[in-house]
Amino acid sequence: MSGQGNTDRFAKAQERMLTRDLKGRDIADPDVLGVMVRIRREEFVPTSYESQAYSDSPLPIGMGQTISQPYIVASILIAKFWRLVQAADTKRLS
Repeated sequence: MSGQGNTDRFAKAQERMLTRDLKGRDIADPDVLGVMVRIRREEFVPTSYESQAYSDSPLPIGMGQTISQPYIVASILIAKFWRLVQAADTKRLS
């Protein structure tokens, strides 16, 4: 797995992920987009998959598990946020 020195190496892949795979599919929340850029996906995959870390597909991470594609991760973050907002509103209104 990669280290911190590879940030520029993945800049174009990150930009493509943001533009095409997230913003291009209606992920617009600036906080979610910011988190998606700060998460260094290449650090979670085996070295042999680093070049695909920002592709719009799940990747193996070992032990029969995968890291979800970026669009799914962003969608889960948004869904979780709205569930928290709804729970807070319900609690406040009771």
